[in-house]
Amino acid sequence: MTPAFADANHHPHLRIAEGIDLEVDPGESVTLTADVSDPDGDGVTVHWWVYDEASTSRGDVTASPAVGTTTTVAVPADGRSGDTIHVIAEAVDDAPRPLKAYARVILTVR
Repeated sequence: MTPAFADANHHPHLRIAEGIDLEVDPGESVTLTADVSDPDGDGVTVHWWVYDEASTSRGDVTASPAVGTTTTVAVPADGRSGDTIHVIAEAVDDAPRPLKAYARVILTVR
Protein backbone atom coordinates (compact mmCIF):
# COMPACT_ATOMS: atom_id res chain seq x y z
CA MET A 1 0.00 0.00 0.00
CA THR A 2 1.12 3.48 -0.76
CA PRO A 3 -0.57 6.87 -0.57
CA ALA A 4 0.59 7.86 -4.07
CA PHE A 5 -1.36 6.42 -7.01
CA ALA A 6 1.77 6.40 -9.20
CA ASP A 7 3.70 4.28 -6.69
CA ALA A 8 1.29 1.32 -6.83
CA ASN A 9 0.55 -1.33 -9.44
CA HIS A 10 -2.98 -1.26 -10.88
CA HIS A 11 -5.12 -3.82 -12.65
CA PRO A 12 -5.01 -3.77 -16.43
CA HIS A 13 -8.11 -2.59 -18.29
CA LEU A 14 -9.79 -5.21 -20.49
CA ARG A 15 -12.66 -4.84 -22.93
CA ILE A 16 -13.85 -7.20 -25.65
CA ALA A 17 -14.28 -5.22 -28.89
CA GLU A 18 -17.12 -7.40 -30.22
CA GLY A 19 -19.07 -7.32 -26.95
CA ILE A 20 -19.62 -9.96 -24.30
CA ASP A 21 -22.98 -11.42 -25.35
CA LEU A 22 -22.99 -12.59 -28.97
CA GLU A 23 -25.34 -14.69 -31.08
CA VAL A 24 -23.61 -17.17 -33.38
CA ASP A 25 -24.56 -19.73 -36.02
CA PRO A 26 -23.68 -23.43 -35.93
CA GLY A 27 -20.37 -23.97 -37.74
CA GLU A 28 -19.41 -20.29 -37.54
CA SER A 29 -15.89 -19.20 -36.61
CA VAL A 30 -15.96 -16.20 -34.28
CA THR A 31 -12.96 -13.92 -33.81
CA LEU A 32 -12.72 -12.11 -30.48
CA THR A 33 -10.48 -9.12 -29.86
CA ALA A 34 -9.25 -7.94 -26.47
CA ASP A 35 -8.67 -4.20 -26.12
CA VAL A 36 -6.18 -3.97 -23.27
CA SER A 37 -4.24 -1.24 -21.58
CA ASP A 38 -2.47 -0.78 -18.29
CA PRO A 39 -2.71 2.45 -16.27
CA ASP A 40 0.93 2.01 -15.20
CA GLY A 41 2.25 1.43 -18.72
CA ASP A 42 3.09 -2.22 -18.01
CA GLY A 43 2.95 -4.77 -20.80
CA VAL A 44 -0.17 -6.95 -20.80
CA THR A 45 -0.56 -10.56 -21.99
CA VAL A 46 -4.00 -11.96 -22.78
CA HIS A 47 -4.83 -15.65 -22.25
CA TRP A 48 -8.04 -17.20 -23.67
CA TRP A 49 -9.88 -20.40 -22.80
CA VAL A 50 -13.32 -21.97 -23.09
CA TYR A 51 -15.02 -22.39 -19.71
CA ASP A 52 -16.47 -25.85 -20.32
CA GLU A 53 -18.18 -26.14 -16.93
CA ALA A 54 -20.36 -23.09 -17.64
CA SER A 55 -20.98 -23.87 -21.32
CA THR A 56 -23.97 -25.91 -22.44
CA SER A 57 -22.54 -26.72 -25.88
CA ARG A 58 -21.24 -30.26 -25.92
CA GLY A 59 -18.31 -30.71 -28.21
CA ASP A 60 -14.63 -30.00 -28.39
CA VAL A 61 -14.53 -26.20 -28.45
CA THR A 62 -11.26 -24.29 -28.09
CA ALA A 63 -10.03 -20.73 -28.34
CA SER A 64 -7.05 -20.55 -30.70
CA PRO A 65 -4.55 -19.10 -30.34
CA ALA A 66 -4.71 -19.32 -26.55
CA VAL A 67 -2.40 -16.31 -26.06
CA GLY A 68 -2.66 -12.94 -27.81
CA THR A 69 -5.06 -10.07 -28.24
CA THR A 70 -7.23 -12.00 -30.71
CA THR A 71 -8.55 -15.54 -30.71
CA THR A 72 -10.95 -17.57 -32.82
CA VAL A 73 -13.62 -19.94 -31.54
CA ALA A 74 -15.18 -22.48 -33.91
CA VAL A 75 -18.82 -23.11 -33.01
CA PRO A 76 -19.70 -26.81 -33.43
CA ALA A 77 -21.59 -27.48 -36.69
CA ASP A 78 -24.13 -29.55 -34.74
CA GLY A 79 -24.76 -26.76 -32.21
CA ARG A 80 -28.38 -26.47 -31.11
CA SER A 81 -30.33 -23.26 -30.72
CA GLY A 82 -29.81 -21.93 -27.20
CA ASP A 83 -26.47 -23.71 -26.63
CA THR A 84 -23.89 -21.45 -25.01
CA ILE A 85 -20.12 -21.31 -25.16
CA HIS A 86 -18.41 -19.31 -22.42
CA VAL A 87 -15.03 -17.85 -23.40
CA ILE A 88 -12.74 -16.29 -20.80
CA ALA A 89 -10.13 -13.60 -21.51
CA GLU A 90 -7.52 -13.08 -18.79
CA ALA A 91 -5.27 -10.01 -19.01
CA VAL A 92 -2.09 -10.13 -16.89
CA ASP A 93 0.30 -7.22 -16.51
CA ASP A 94 4.06 -7.81 -16.40
CA ALA A 95 4.70 -5.92 -13.15
CA PRO A 96 6.88 -7.56 -10.45
CA ARG A 97 3.65 -8.47 -8.65
CA PRO A 98 1.32 -9.07 -11.60
CA LEU A 99 -2.33 -8.12 -11.48
CA LYS A 100 -5.12 -9.54 -13.63
CA ALA A 101 -8.40 -8.55 -15.23
CA TYR A 102 -11.01 -10.92 -16.66
CA ALA A 103 -13.83 -10.79 -19.19
CA ARG A 104 -16.37 -13.49 -20.06
CA VAL A 105 -17.89 -13.69 -23.52
CA ILE A 106 -21.05 -15.77 -23.92
CA LEU A 107 -21.66 -17.10 -27.41
CA THR A 108 -25.28 -18.24 -27.83
CA VAL A 109 -26.21 -20.42 -30.81
CA ARG A 110 -29.13 -19.02 -32.85
